[in-house]
Formats: sequence, structure tokens, C-alpha cells
Amino acid sequence: MSAGIIADTHVHLYSEHDTDRCLRSIFAGLCRLAARNAPAAHLVAFLTEREGSHAYRELRDAGRTPGGIPVEPGGNEHVLRVCMDDERPLLLYAGRQIVSAERVEVLALTADLDLPDGAATREVVDAVIASGAVPVLPWSPGKWMGARGEIVRVLVGAYAEKLCVGDLTIRSEWLAEPGAMKLARDVGCSVLCGSDPLPFRGEEGRMARYGTRVSDVDPHDLGALRAALRDPEATANVGTRDSTTTMGLRMMNMYAKKFGLRA
Repeated sequence: MSAGIIADTHVHLYSEHDTDRCLRSIFAGLCRLAARNAPAAHLVAFLTEREGSHAYRELRDAGRTPGGIPVEPGGNEHVLRVCMDDERPLLLYAGRQIVSAERVEVLALTADLDLPDGAATREVVDAVIASGAVPVLPWSPGKWMGARGEIVRVLVGAYAEKLCVGDLTIRSEWLAEPGAMKLARDVGCSVLCGSDPLPFRGEEGRMARYGTRVSDVDPHDLGALRAALRDPEATANVGTRDSTTTMGLRMMNMYAKKFGLRA
């Protein structure tokens, strides 16, 4: 029986970030989460790259990080083995983040799909499912409200166990569970947790504080991994989310970045 995985299911390697620092932070964070929850678990990070970003392909083609950490094929075309030390690698799975016409974010875990932004949300979800990848609707501050929130709720009800929803570190530990997330649990969707770092310097150190444990799955078996991520009985959240103060500071930094007040 496999020891399963400890994973950060929402990872970006932005151009504003130091890639080596990000990967070392992910590795250290997942090691801490594993030590508390499943010491023998494999460590996995799932990329969720935006349109125009290709960190996975760049690492695969270079065979090493910019700082020289070796990167090897990981057992199937969708995963890389980042050789952090001699004993325990970090498995880095490809994945995309697509923004729909209605400005709803859809993640495609475990595949480097060429899906452009701008299609209807239901069409994006259908395309991700058809590819075999795992579709996730991630929560984000303000993005599950109003018309977009209604789209999320409708999709959760329509797709049920074919779909996952995402919870993020930035959702303060004092915030109540969103209604769409509760609905997802009620209809049998997995809730997958991750860091979703923001695109400015300093966020590298915030990786893998909040993640997902997936029980009894071999991370090299792509089909089994995809099925397990969709199975709420196999998944559980581990780690902690931001405090209200930290959430507020991160949001202020994000708006400062948006308006050109910081790099």
C-alpha cells in the first residue's frame, strides 16, 4: 500500500519569483506538513500556470533549475522529479490556470494543456475533463461573489464528483467556509488545498503552508492519482491558512503591485 502524498495543489512560479527559492520553500513546507501528518508520504507540487507562462516546459527542457538543482523525468510526461536531496525528491506536476469569459478561474491539474483564456466557463471545464486532467474551481477573494459565485454553484451542482473546488492559504482562518465550498462537500466534490502565491517578490516563502493529503495513492500512477484527487474520501486538508492580518497585508501588497506601487 502506498504512503500517499502530501501536496500543494495550487503553485505558480511567476517571473517575479526566484524559482530556486520557490522550489526550496515548497520542499521545506511539504516536509513540515508530512512530518506532522504522514512522514513517509511523497511530496508533490501541482503547477497551475497562467496563459503565457511555461515554467514546466522550461524546467523539463533545461534539465535543471536556474540555480542548478537537477530536474529529471518523473515517470510520465506530466511530471518532473526535482532532486532536492539524495533521499527525497519533489515531484512537480504540470498544470494550467484558465480564466473564462465570465472571469471564473478554472485549474487543470496534471496536464500542460494549451487552453487559452476567454472561453465560457462550462466549455473550459468540459475541455479539462475531456483531456483527462483534474478540473478545479479555486476560491479567491471576491471571485465567488455575485454572478461569478452563481456560476460556481451551478457548475458544482451539475458536475458533482467530476469537479473539485480549491481552498487557498489566503482565505483567512477566521473566514467562514464559502457556500459553494459547502455545497461541493455535500455533492461529493473534493476540496483541494494550496498556496496560490501572489505575483510579487517575497511570496516565495509562503509556499506549501496549506495543502492536501491524499491517502494510499502512487503519485507516479497518473490514472490512480487523478481518480484519488477527485475522491473526497481519499483527500484531507493539512496545514494552516493565513491569519486575518496576514491576509490583509497580502491583499494590500497585491493592490500595490496592481497600481505600480511595488515590484
